[in-house]
Amino acid sequence: MPSKKNDMALEEGSPPSYKGKDEHDKLLMGLTVLMVIIYCGSLVIPTSERWGWLPTSVGNASGIHPTEITPAGWAFSIWILIFMWQMLWLIYALVNLCRRNEHGPVYLNPPVISVHFVVGYTVSLLAIIAWYFVWTNLIIWGSLIVIAIIPVSVWSCIAFLTRCLVHNRKHFTSRVDLWIYRILVLNGLAIFGTWTALATHINIAMVFIYDFGLSIDTGSTIALVIVLLLIIVYAFIDLFLWDRYLRYNVMSFPVVIWAVSAILDKRQDDFDFSVDANFILAAILLSVGVVAFLLKVVLLVVRSVRESQRQGI
Repeated sequence: MPSKKNDMALEEGSPPSYKGKDEHDKLLMGLTVLMVIIYCGSLVIPTSERWGWLPTSVGNASGIHPTEITPAGWAFSIWILIFMWQMLWLIYALVNLCRRNEHGPVYLNPPVISVHFVVGYTVSLLAIIAWYFVWTNLIIWGSLIVIAIIPVSVWSCIAFLTRCLVHNRKHFTSRVDLWIYRILVLNGLAIFGTWTALATHINIAMVFIYDFGLSIDTGSTIALVIVLLLIIVYAFIDLFLWDRYLRYNVMSFPVVIWAVSAILDKRQDDFDFSVDANFILAAILLSVGVVAFLLKVVLLVVRSVRESQRQGI
């Protein structure tokens, strides 16, 4: 990320060079439409087992390779929220292709969703489609590689998006559009990216267990430790280092809480938590998620109030 001084210079400088009212970015428009079409395809693939496209269901494939960090079945209902949230901001992106403001096409004035963003998100959609096929064919190593592409692509999109929002926030002709980007696009991506990052670690545990031959508890412990370290590092980055960019991302920590709660719920029926290291480790991870989320809310309110006071709002 660029320095704060450079960011201030960009914000206080002249507005971005807007394209004329009759000048569209045809490449960006075409890629946006293609992105939406691929998204629709990603909705169809999970149900294609009935048509013989997939050899088994995603749930059955997961049952063949159990781990101690696979969450309870109810946790996967989050996919409904993920896909619905993606649908809302994709519809917004399509509508913006037809909207205009005093500078020209809304999607270019100011430029927020870029070609890099669209390509990155499209890669994540293609990866999730590919993962369905690799996973249901029980190719564990392949599924790990493919699913890891998803959070990397999505968080890259978050980086592109937040940078553009910070640099261009003073150039929005409508504050409504600014908040739609923050609520729909940013937080929709955060849910998607955080959940798939956590899912990647389930695949990591499976590789250690079923490819490297480690015990289920040892493979699961390694994955839990990696997740715990990543959450601690991310919490520091989100809350203190890059608050300027991630302040309005409020959904990452709730996703962690949701996922880890489901892990504890499933394991509570099968393991004695008083002597089980992975249960205790998951409980620590849940505590970190809860504390980080509460701190996130407090800092968001305090910093937003102070910023409003400085600007005289």
